[in-house]
Amino acid sequence: MKLWTGTTLCIFFVLLFVVGNFILVNKFVYFTKYNISYWQKEFSFSQVAKSKPEHFLSDYELYSIVGYKYWLGQNPMEMHPEVPPLGKYLVGLGIVLFENNSIMNLVLGLACLLFVYLLAKETTESSGVALLSVLLLSVDQLFVEHLTTANIDIPQLLFLLISLWAFNRKNYILASVGMGLMMGTKFYLNGLILMGVYFLYLLIMQEFRPFMLYVLSLPFLVIAYLVTYTYSFYLGTGFWEFIKFQRWLGDWWAGNARVPWGGILEVIFIGKWHTWWDGSKYIPVPNWSVLWPITMIGGIFGLNKKTLLLWLWVLTYLVFLTLTSPFPRYMIAILPFATILALNTLKSINRHAV
Repeated sequence: MKLWTGTTLCIFFVLLFVVGNFILVNKFVYFTKYNISYWQKEFSFSQVAKSKPEHFLSDYELYSIVGYKYWLGQNPMEMHPEVPPLGKYLVGLGIVLFENNSIMNLVLGLACLLFVYLLAKETTESSGVALLSVLLLSVDQLFVEHLTTANIDIPQLLFLLISLWAFNRKNYILASVGMGLMMGTKFYLNGLILMGVYFLYLLIMQEFRPFMLYVLSLPFLVIAYLVTYTYSFYLGTGFWEFIKFQRWLGDWWAGNARVPWGGILEVIFIGKWHTWWDGSKYIPVPNWSVLWPITMIGGIFGLNKKTLLLWLWVLTYLVFLTLTSPFPRYMIAILPFATILALNTLKSINRHAV
């Protein structure tokens, strides 16, 4: 049985070359030893350790040293609590195991590529489209840059992909576990948005039994989210204290800086970012690609019964991002799915042309 065409094999070998070349070019990033003593000292003067810091650490610098400190026994509900702990735990794990703060995102990023392939193959029924989706993501500069930094967007994307892939296969327990881990990585509202997408999908499809099975799986979401705070519970955090903490967490995120409505659309379509610090101004979006608006527009027409779930996620999350203060890196949670949808559009056009 012929599994792959010649074109598909070509895409596969190009993909292997791109990924292999990326790792070779960036090997110094993954083999550079994380200077724990230096960053311990820097942390002591930072915004987390002092009310009047001598200097501010970037998010990626904070995720690294805080994640490492979590493994030393720091309570994630007391140190840098405004960001859930799982992503920082993963960054810190790379430091503990490999003395490097970026290597875990390389591993998790490669896992993301695998699940993009699996999800694309099932929704488009084409190995070629699936491999091309992976290839386009692997050359997107926003995505590949995040493989070399200590960020939490890559872990969140992986758990999102696992959840969508499992839900598409009607494995609702794994879908809920993935969603719970996603909520424990960045901000729980992102997971609740995904839950809304699942309910909307099941209502549109009018599938009563899957609807009930999914509802019955939701306790696993709660368990997975609670697991990310295991050490806090071990230290004596009570249930009501945890509930109050979640309310505080929601208030903290709701109180973040605000910019005019629709900023994410400017990021996508014109490559300009309306910032809110040091005065309101527009700056070029780092690593912007002309493929972003193309895939977003093309993805609109990639809708069919099999791609409905991805289409709903892209649309719903995009609407949410128009109402908040967007960072360009938030696009990581949209781009793989918009790419799959856009390529599915091309596939449909090609089939009808033939």
